[in-house]
Amino acid sequence: MVIQIKKYDFKNENNNIVGSLELENNKLYIYGDIVMDSFFKCEETEDICPKDIVEFLKELENSEEIEIHINSGGGSVFGGLAIYNLLKQYKGKKVVYIDGLAGSIASVIALVGDVVYIYENSMMMIHNPLTAICGYYNAKDLKEQITALENCKKSILSVYMANINITKIIPEEEISNLMDNETWLVGEEIAEYFKAYILKDKNEMVACVSSYFDKYKNTPKNIINTQDKGTKNTLEQEKQQILNDLEKICII
Repeated sequence: MVIQIKKYDFKNENNNIVGSLELENNKLYIYGDIVMDSFFKCEETEDICPKDIVEFLKELENSEEIEIHINSGGGSVFGGLAIYNLLKQYKGKKVVYIDGLAGSIASVIALVGDVVYIYENSMMMIHNPLTAICGYYNAKDLKEQITALENCKKSILSVYMANINITKIIPEEEISNLMDNETWLVGEEIAEYFKAYILKDKNEMVACVSSYFDKYKNTPKNIINTQDKGTKNTLEQEKQQILNDLEKICII
């Protein structure tokens, strides 16, 4: 087989590269945090935003089969839903592999596949959307935030229910409860609830680095330990500071 590699670099208004995607024989790798826009990205990270997917899909014939590999801790709900919808509209067959973790909104993107493959040690985390509020707000403001969170959950829950394991009768309330409790599913547990096929091939767990792990309440210790300690450099700290400053307008 002839290996064809296409690489796309995405630049901001200052012409600085803020992200890239690689398509190797129509393989798309989503191996970073999900953000709303390139403004939220830091150079040399693997973060991905909807605009990246738009540019990526422009190069395809809208009929080619694509293979999507996911290892992401999640990120922006709005960014993730946009990515899901963009890929959903693509007419070619979509085959998804959860190489490591499909956490938070990345779990929604993972379900865009016509076929979803997981390994015995693949992980998926589902939870209720979160937001951070800084400043001073009255009751009306807080109610608006609650409504926004509830609507986000409805959108996410609708995707989950559309991709439920068809061999079982799983009520919406059960999936909603899993979200309420921030549930981390592993291997067969994923296939128990959602459409997914377990690959028996051995798969070495792919390390996942995410700026969102400390935002979740049940993040497994082994997930935290797999993060590359070397990423805690100035660049990562700057990215974390930007996320902290802008969290008040972002739902994750």
